[in-house]
Amino acid sequence: MTQVSAVVCDNYSGGYEGMRHLLSLGHRKIGIIAGSRAQAGGAKGNGNVGSERMRGIMRAAQDLAEGVELVFSGPFDEATLEEGARQAEHIFDRYPDATALFGTTDVLAIGAMQTAHRRGMAVPGEISILGYDGIMESGITFPSLSTVRQPIHEMGTLAAQTLLHHIRNPRASAQQIVLENSVLVRHSTGPVPAAG
Repeated sequence: MTQVSAVVCDNYSGGYEGMRHLLSLGHRKIGIIAGSRAQAGGAKGNGNVGSERMRGIMRAAQDLAEGVELVFSGPFDEATLEEGARQAEHIFDRYPDATALFGTTDVLAIGAMQTAHRRGMAVPGEISILGYDGIMESGITFPSLSTVRQPIHEMGTLAAQTLLHHIRNPRASAQQIVLENSVLVRHSTGPVPAAG
């Protein structure tokens, strides 16, 4: 099997750090909007992006706080705004006491935020919403979306440098470069609402 160089982000640690952020704000009942493959692979860690994010989320919930309850979206295959909105409806209807949502992509989280607005829910006063990816649109939502940001510019630069290195040195060994994510705290996440 031929080895191929790759520049990737550590999706496990990204999920873990995103959950750390929500737990640090006092959230203990947290809705997770993740696709079918991510949910199925989360416990096993089958290596795909969504499963690794789920694995990190689930591990942080076990490691970092007592009494954490994760509640999950229904099954779906494609991460779209419409699906994020639909899955937020599912969670809000079934788990009205959830105080935070973690979308495993920004697109899903933005869809969830649209549902919260439609229902007249204050973000983050009644429900905190966290996304994952750090896409440009996450900074122009209202409120701006807190997100687990991937270093996309750095990834692109390193990928180009790696490709040029292989062109110049065709016999060079393959490289696996793994970059860390960071939580970009904006305005869609806040402390757990006071009871009553």
